[in-house]
Amino acid sequence: AEDISCVGNYKCQNTERTCADDGHDCTLTCSGYWACRGMTIHGPPDPHKLHVICTGGGDYTCRGIQVHGEASAGVHFTCGTTGWRCGNRADIFCPGCAQNGITDACAAYPAGSSGSGECSVRCAASRSGQGDTCWDMDVYSGARGAAVACLEEPGTAAVSTSRYTCKDLQLHAPPDDGDGAAAAADAPLSLSCASCEGSSETDWFTGAPYHRCCHNAEITPATRSVAHNNIPPAGSTHPRTLFFF
Repeated sequence: AEDISCVGNYKCQNTERTCADDGHDCTLTCSGYWACRGMTIHGPPDPHKLHVICTGGGDYTCRGIQVHGEASAGVHFTCGTTGWRCGNRADIFCPGCAQNGITDACAAYPAGSSGSGECSVRCAASRSGQGDTCWDMDVYSGARGAAVACLEEPGTAAVSTSRYTCKDLQLHAPPDDGDGAAAAADAPLSLSCASCEGSSETDWFTGAPYHRCCHNAEITPATRSVAHNNIPPAGSTHPRTLFFF
């Protein structure tokens, strides 16, 4: 396996790296204040996978990172720091990513070389009061689907005051028409916040909770089945909405 180490404050900030096409999976490890901030990483070609691990205690680790796994056999992204804004405004491009009508959403790749594997994103707040983990992140699914999990560790009994975890996160479904539509029709999508309570603070005016985990997070567009999703699409009146807002 190929290991790319960006360990230390400011390491690999605003850089671009491409995993070698050497017959192995590729792992990028980011740890430290501003480590991998604004970085672009290109995964190895199918049948190999890309693993991105954002860890440590620094703030802004992996903030704004661009993870290109369009041609890989799998993408696994983890934000598990104890600092603020891990993965904030990051873009995750899953294997086989294809998005109609979204400018520059997915990188171009040669015909027949698109990845065909799984895509998983894990955003974990592990310190009480920790803020903005995966806030405003975009995950672009391919035909095999994507699973996003937002959680607090070691569990809501111990960590119940994270702020803005996965707020405004968008899991973009594959297109329902045009290129890739037939394969996209059955792509399983999951956006789970079952283990993420979010802040216990309340709005001073309304008394309602705010800074909740997954506030405004959604699977979009809402033009296809979201049977695997426990977060309603925009405009939904699903009762779970009341839990997060």
